[in-house]
Amino acid sequence: MPQTFSIAKANATINVTPYSVTYDGNAHTATGTAKGVNNEDLSGLDVSGTISDSIAKANATATAGSGSGTYNGSAQSPSACVVSGAYTAGLSCTNNPASAGPAVGTTTISPVVSGGVDNFNITLVNGSYTINAKQASATADNGGGVYNGSAYTGSGTCSDGLTPAITYTPGPGAPVNVGTTSFTVTCGDGGHSYINGTADGSITITKAPVTATAGSGSSTYDGLTHAPSACVVSGSYKGDLTCANNPASAGPAVGTTTITPVVSGTGLTNFAITLVNGSFTISKVPSVTAVSCLASVTYNGSAQTPCTATVTGAGGLNQTLTVSYTNNINVGTATASASFKAAVTATAGSGSAIYDGSIKSPSACTITGDYTGGLTCANSPASVGPGAGTTTIIPVVSGSGQTNFAITLVNGSFAISKADSVTTVSCPASMTYKGSAWTPCTATVTGAGGLNQTLTVSYTNNINAGTATASASFAGDANHNASSDSKTFQINKVTLTVTADNKTRVYGAANPTFTASYSGFVGGQTLATSGITGTPALSTTADANSPVGTYPIVAALGTLSSANYNFTFVNGTLTITQATLTITALNVSKTYGDVYTFSNSCPSINCTITGLAPNDSIAGVILTSPGAAAGTVVGTYPVTVTGFAFGSGSPSNYNVVSINGWLTILADAGQVAYIGQTLFVTSGASSTTAQVTLSASVWDITLGGGGTIGASTVTFTDLLSTLSTGQYGAQEYLIEVSLGGSYQNCLQTTNCQQTGATPGTPAYEAAHPVVTVMIPATKNTMQGSGVIPCIPTAAGTYGKVNGQCPADYPYVSYTAGFNYNNKGTNTQGKMELIIDRPDGTYYIKSNSVTSVAFTYLDSQGKPAPCVDLKACTDVTVYTKASIYKIVNGKAISIDGSVTFRMDAHDGRLTGDPDKLAFTVLSSKDGTLYYSNNWTFDSATLSYRTVLQDLQPSYTVDGKVISTVVQID
Repeated sequence: MPQTFSIAKANATINVTPYSVTYDGNAHTATGTAKGVNNEDLSGLDVSGTISDSIAKANATATAGSGSGTYNGSAQSPSACVVSGAYTAGLSCTNNPASAGPAVGTTTISPVVSGGVDNFNITLVNGSYTINAKQASATADNGGGVYNGSAYTGSGTCSDGLTPAITYTPGPGAPVNVGTTSFTVTCGDGGHSYINGTADGSITITKAPVTATAGSGSSTYDGLTHAPSACVVSGSYKGDLTCANNPASAGPAVGTTTITPVVSGTGLTNFAITLVNGSFTISKVPSVTAVSCLASVTYNGSAQTPCTATVTGAGGLNQTLTVSYTNNINVGTATASASFKAAVTATAGSGSAIYDGSIKSPSACTITGDYTGGLTCANSPASVGPGAGTTTIIPVVSGSGQTNFAITLVNGSFAISKADSVTTVSCPASMTYKGSAWTPCTATVTGAGGLNQTLTVSYTNNINAGTATASASFAGDANHNASSDSKTFQINKVTLTVTADNKTRVYGAANPTFTASYSGFVGGQTLATSGITGTPALSTTADANSPVGTYPIVAALGTLSSANYNFTFVNGTLTITQATLTITALNVSKTYGDVYTFSNSCPSINCTITGLAPNDSIAGVILTSPGAAAGTVVGTYPVTVTGFAFGSGSPSNYNVVSINGWLTILADAGQVAYIGQTLFVTSGASSTTAQVTLSASVWDITLGGGGTIGASTVTFTDLLSTLSTGQYGAQEYLIEVSLGGSYQNCLQTTNCQQTGATPGTPAYEAAHPVVTVMIPATKNTMQGSGVIPCIPTAAGTYGKVNGQCPADYPYVSYTAGFNYNNKGTNTQGKMELIIDRPDGTYYIKSNSVTSVAFTYLDSQGKPAPCVDLKACTDVTVYTKASIYKIVNGKAISIDGSVTFRMDAHDGRLTGDPDKLAFTVLSSKDGTLYYSNNWTFDSATLSYRTVLQDLQPSYTVDGKVISTVVQID
């Protein structure tokens, strides 16, 4: 049996895809899908709403070029500026400045972006270009010469036209004296554009050769001393050297005196002095030998020696000589003789030379004296050498009559001095640090006589970068003096590559700790064993707010320091990936009949957000649920995140994950009351059955009455096991009306969880009506027509407009007419309503009559069957009907199955106004389409259509229209 309650329209949900997009140069179309209650597909219906479809700027990164080079006097260009990102069409960038230099240093390179920049969030990443100082190279020219009292300066050349600076060791200036002096050629520009390059050379000054020749001379013996000629120093350069004879004089005795030169002056060590001895010879003068004998002596048998002899000469010579005899024994002439031998001197040759590997001959051996006869002499040995040393030369005399001579032998000597040697160390200008000792140099010693040997080189400071020294020495040998030499060479730093390690983090997080890798270690070294101190500077322009993309991790020197390594730097890449943004719809509940409105804010009581970066915000979140509408039945429904918008931030930085919640609909507290007629009649006098239409009103207690009622189940239960006969002889039925579905039945039955109704109370009685069925009188008729004014209690879909009676359409037109056929077996007739509204005209027309009951009110005020035709004052009519909307003169069906009820009161017999009540309900779901006076009835604790008093007539648009309600 039909029941009467009102169901309001539910809100449709429009889901828009996509809710937001990122600029990619293409046009975007948002697609909307409309869903109704219980996810009902509303495709094809005219559903309107407002959507917001935003196009976020695309993220792009403009990275300026970078690079490094070595100073060359010209400006240098960095690598090209690059624009990167998921979509970058139309964007380009250039470096500013376009070139760096030419001076040494680091220039910051900024990206300048052109193109459709308004459509992009552009992250600018500066680059840098470093021009490193160039390594200068130097060469040193070994020099020197023979000592000449002046300084010998070093010389060398520099690369790139640089001016060499020369320093001397030990210095402070260029060397003057004999020896080997090291010097360093330094090439650079004071550290501006060049790294100093050095090369080492040496200056060797050898001794200046001079000869000191002692004086010589000769004279005849006169008993006096004699001075030789002056001592003379000779040579190409002799400085202030002088020499003196030693001894300064010879004599007075006859003979040859060797005169030795004694050299004096400053800087004697700078000279190779050859000493040449002189000699002074005092020759003998003639002597007179006189023999004196007795004229005669007498033989005595023995040798007679009666003679004497003397010799006299210059210088006081006067001495007795020995007399020799012949024939001085026997008688005869005896001879007495005495002699004084001739004095001669045999002087061996002498000389000196510097070792040159060849044999040397001394000067000739000489015989001197007043009378030398045929005597000659020769040197023994005739030659000396080739080795260095002093050889004694002995004179060897030959010739006849040597016994007549008093020969004095004077030895000579020949001295071969050691030759100077030259030690030469040769080294490359520079080497590169390798972690172990460098031994790249060679050394040789050369000298007279074919001396040419390889020497062992010793090193100092030949491992680490810097200036290394290579030295070699020759200790000398029998023929050569010692010599030494040293050179320096540069050990340059090796280049180590420092590469910033690639890193990854999610958007919104702090940058990770940057690290670097090293390559290029030598000698098996590692960072721990290399002696490197400090750390590189690792930086990026990205911070926690930087969008998803790639950013360079710039590597720079920082505090890195090393004695042996230079550093070159390679940037790494920081990749910022999408953060996971989780929007969680929270579980909520509502009471049936309520509209659940989700908050657009998040976080809120409806949702939580995790993973949002600190400086980003969500402007709004769209939460939908098929259970949010008022008419959704009790149950559990998903709460879905169907859209969101950023207040700040960009969706491209997030991978958005949504987690559904649940909306639980609890049963509402409601009460039900029977509002149908309680007296039904059969269809005619000959019929014993009646079509009974039972109606009930459901009241939402939570709302205090009224409101939208839906998804309730009204059950009508016959409580009588047997039929009973009423006061009119008719059959009576006790009906219990109970409530289910989305409502908990309250105040009517003991089944209510909140409050049980007590039998006999209005609430209880309203749910327990007695329905009477009887055979009717078949002569009654009803006629009616006119208008009904709209009053505030009008209700239903077409009752009012926005809760108000429309000012331009204050009346509803009606017509009605019912009677029985001639045989009194069936009811016939129809009724109509015409409702004018701002949105159109609606026409409600009955199709068939369900039941007609003519009644009057008994003494208890209850409807009672007419027993006297003239006593009938009221009628209740149920029909099946259709609703149409009139558009351009055509009727468009709205609902073809509605219950159309009329209650009418004719006031002629009772002396009160005529009354009417029209109720139009959906036969499908109980929707209240129209009630002219939907009023709460305190007697039954329910809403129902209550009879509305009518005036006899109303003026509509200047025309008087009578109202007719007539029951006969």
